[in-house]
Amino acid sequence: MVEGKWDKYFIKEPIVDGRFAPRLRFFAGDYFGEKNCSILWNCIKEPFTMVEEAHAHDFDQFLSFYGGDCSNIRDFGALVEFTVDGEKHTITSTTVVHIPAGVMHCPLR
Repeated sequence: MVEGKWDKYFIKEPIVDGRFAPRLRFFAGDYFGEKNCSILWNCIKEPFTMVEEAHAHDFDQFLSFYGGDCSNIRDFGALVEFTVDGEKHTITSTTVVHIPAGVMHCPLR
């Protein structure tokens, strides 16, 4: 098969074993050098603490929380506790959280 000009931009099966189910894991730097983009997708099937210790990054971060039913992502069916800059938040519906660079965040339960 002849390689196409854009083939290298199609990353096939960036999936690894996760704690409870397969997870999508994509760090752009692993494939494209100095690109600052990461995508992680986890299917959470039971309660646990994902990150215990508060920390900060030198980049902005976006966390997305949504239900696992692809036909109804509003059906969240969970309760998430997430601390940002010492302020505890409870997430009970589909939500995207923006964490600016340098802002302390976690635990994430």
